[in-house]
Order: sequence, then structure tokens, then C-alpha cells
Amino acid sequence: MAKDKITGLVLSAKLLEWTTLQLKGRASAIAANSIPVEPVVVADKDDIVPESVVTVASQISKECNKFKSNMIVPGLPTDQLLLRVVELPEVNDSELAGIVELQADKFSPFPVENMVVGYEVLSRNKEHATCHVLVAAISKDKADTFDKTFKDAGVTVERLDAAIMGWYRLLQNSGKIESVGRQIFLFLDYGAPELIVVQDGIPVIFRAFSGLDGLEGDVLYEEIALELEHTFISLEMGDETEVDSSICIWFSGEEPHSLVKSLKEKCGCDVRVLALNLLGTASEGIAQREKKSDVKLLDLTSSVWREKERSALFRKRMIFSAVMVLLLWLGTVGALFGIIAYHNFQLGSLNSELENWKTSSMKVRSMRRRVFMIERYQDQKTSSLECLRAISMVQPSGVDLVVYDYKKGKRVKISGQAVNVEAVYQFKNALDANELFENSDLIGPRRDSKKRKEIFDIILALPEVVE
Repeated sequence: MAKDKITGLVLSAKLLEWTTLQLKGRASAIAANSIPVEPVVVADKDDIVPESVVTVASQISKECNKFKSNMIVPGLPTDQLLLRVVELPEVNDSELAGIVELQADKFSPFPVENMVVGYEVLSRNKEHATCHVLVAAISKDKADTFDKTFKDAGVTVERLDAAIMGWYRLLQNSGKIESVGRQIFLFLDYGAPELIVVQDGIPVIFRAFSGLDGLEGDVLYEEIALELEHTFISLEMGDETEVDSSICIWFSGEEPHSLVKSLKEKCGCDVRVLALNLLGTASEGIAQREKKSDVKLLDLTSSVWREKERSALFRKRMIFSAVMVLLLWLGTVGALFGIIAYHNFQLGSLNSELENWKTSSMKVRSMRRRVFMIERYQDQKTSSLECLRAISMVQPSGVDLVVYDYKKGKRVKISGQAVNVEAVYQFKNALDANELFENSDLIGPRRDSKKRKEIFDIILALPEVVE
């Protein structure tokens, strides 16, 4: 699901600060805060003490629950990074990545295999087909440590940025960068002093003054002034023409008067001093970079951690897919059993209703049968006497009835004898003409030689009575 908030987070030696912005709408901060933290201890400048990671992770986890669901981009301390701005030919991104790795191998004191290298295109010169690229490198151990710190804190990061790039974005947004001349921006905040040099609107130096831990006051400012003097001289040596320069010191806390005086003496250029609260925080700049960006941004996330994240995400998706398939299967089976149960319930209800109707219908049938029997016995139209009367009326002379068998509502069977065959057929035809009988069935006649008479049987069907 798409996230609608971005949190820029900067972890320095003594402070954890963050700023949250809406990804859509106005760019103003909707939340900002900072807390003091125990530093991630580095022993012998290379080895990071694991216990310090656990401490910082617990502090981050405790304080940052409110924005863990946001898109989170941490800015790494500048003094932990190797930064160079180089001019490269304009090539596509796949080729540029290989060239950047070669450049990193040139200025890095460590093998590039042991480094995490990232880059960001700062400007493009279409006329000369060149581009200025910031190349950043950090040892894999340090990158993994920062990744682990945030992972242990339960924070999923979008990418690892450089804190100094937050300052650069704030300078851009506030219109402090000029298209002509050399501008030197010095940032004095809670961490190591940071330096950005911009010449004719293009950044040429990003760096931090490391190795000044424990120095304070005038001693610290003297060291910074010396570093800036060396930087100033190297820039002058690299320029064929004289360039107007200016220095802007952004500070928090007490105003560095002695530093301003020393820089004016050593560099001989205009020096301005501005409070950092007028510019913003590095974390705000980091968040704004993510909010308003149409280029590929710097990413120093270790490929190992990226692969772990991809694997974890793949596992989550597979588990989610398996759970969804299982739920779908269970739902389908449940629905099938539900339909079967519903049909069985309906069938049972119908069978129960049928049994009730059967019971009622049997009672009705029994009652109708009784009524029919009563009506049939009360009906004199087809009574035995009426049938016998009708038979006697059409009985021709020479025909004698021997047997008269009557079954109410079904048939009448008569057996007799006649002097000749013609009398039998005459009798049969006369009975057929009587409307009282449905039809007649003659059996015989057959000659009785002893009696010298024709023996016959006639079955007369009575009208069918419908119940």
C-alpha cells in the first residue's frame, strides 16, 4: 500500500532528529523532533562496538513508534562517508554506475569490494555532454551497522542518504545558491562541522571535518579555519581565473565570533553568519529530497541488506499469498459445505412437509372412501334389483337364467341356457342396448348335448364410479 508520509531522519554522534512531511500537498513539516542519543561507538576508527548499536537501536525504537509506518529515509553522518564531486561524460545509468565505481576505487583508501558505493547526478551540461556527479562511499561494515541499527529498532528504511545532502536541499529551496561565483557554506551543528562548496551554481565539494572530537571554543574554530584555508587554496589553484568567493556560516548555539575573524584574516573574503533555525534541519532537507525529486537519489544501502529485504519481502508475499489461497480454499470448501447443508436442510424441510401432507391426504382419502362407500350403497340406480329388473325386461323367451352374480359398482354376471344360439345373441344385443350397462362380454354359447341346450355366460360391466 502506498505511503502518504515521508520521514527524514538524521543520526549524528549525539543527536537523533527527524522531520515528517506529507508526500502530497504542501511541503511544510507536520512533525519534527529530536532526542539526545548515545553515540555508536567506533573503536580504532574501524570497528563499531556492537553494544552501542543495541543502545541506539533501543532509543530509536522507543522514540520513533509514531512514524515507523511512514516512508523513512535516514541521512548518514557525513564524517562517516567518503564524498567526491567528479565531472563525467554523459552516459546512460547502467554505464554511469560502472564509471562511478571506478572513480570510487581511485579516491577510496579501501578496496572497492569492501565499500558500498552510491552516486547522484547533481547537474548536466548538454552542450558539452558532461555531468557533475556526487560519488559517495562507506565501508560495508559501517553501512551494515547502520542498517542493523535501524532494523533492530523496527524501522524499515527506503534508502540510506547522506545528512549533508539535507543541508544542500535546504539551500536550494531557500534560494541561497547563486549561479555565479564561489560560495562556501559551513554548518556548525551538533555533529562534525560540514562543508559545501558551490561554484557557479554547481556543488564541487561535500565534506565533514573529522578528527576534531574533544575540541571546543577557539581551539576548535582555529582548526576549522585552517581546514577552510587549505580548501580555499586548493580551489584557487584549480581555477584559471579569479573567482569572487563568499563564506556563509550556519550555526546553532553561540555565534562563532572568533571563527569569523579568523576566516576573514586567512581567506580574505566576505563572511556572513546565520542561525541554523532560519534554514531548518538536515532531517527536513532529507525528507524534502524524497518529496520533490525527479532524479535518482543517493542510496548507500548495502546490497547484502537490500537482498535480505527483498528475500524478507518475498517471504512475506509468499506467506501472504499462501494464507490468501488457504483462506480462499477454506472459504470455497466452507461455502460448498454450507450450500450442501442448506440444500439438505431444505430437503429435510420438504420431506417433513411432504410427510405432513401425506398424513393429511391419507386422512382425506380415508374420509372420501367412506363417503364414497356410503354414497355407493345409497345409490339405487345400479342396485342389484335394478340390474335384475333390466335383465328380466329384455330376457327373450326360450332363455333361462341359472346364475345371477352381482358385485356392487363393478359388474353383473349371469349364466343361463337357451334353446338355440339365436336366442342367446338376441339376449346379448338387447343387453348391449340398455344404458344401465357399460358393455357386455359373452362367453359361449356352447352346446350341452345332454340337455340339448346352449349354455352361455354374460358379464355386464356397470358404470365406473370415480372416487
